[in-house]
Amino acid sequence: MQVNVRGAALGIKHAARVMIPRGGGGCIISRTSVAPHAYTASMHAIVGLTKNTACELGRYGIRVNSISPLVFHELIEQCMNSGSPGSADMAALYLASGEAKYVSGHNRVLDEGFSN
Repeated sequence: MQVNVRGAALGIKHAARVMIPRGGGGCIISRTSVAPHAYTASMHAIVGLTKNTACELGRYGIRVNSISPLVFHELIEQCMNSGSPGSADMAALYLASGEAKYVSGHNRVLDEGFSN
């Protein structure tokens, strides 16, 4: 929790401190994951932080989103087509683009439907 959540909170805080004086606008993207149970609490905390800061920073035109790629283990990889490392990159590019200008407070899960 100390590293995962505090790191994300400080990253968002300091990004906003730069973005707001410049007139706002822009996008902050955090990374979480669909991970083993040991990380579940901290990953859900980052999703909550994303939603809360999206509300707080929305008045400045700053969008805040997160991306949660599945953490692949050998057994899971055998059962499904593993997503390419670029899938998280493409999700980040979309969320940072003008096409996603109305998307904020969203956690984009990239797990090929495995967690549903």
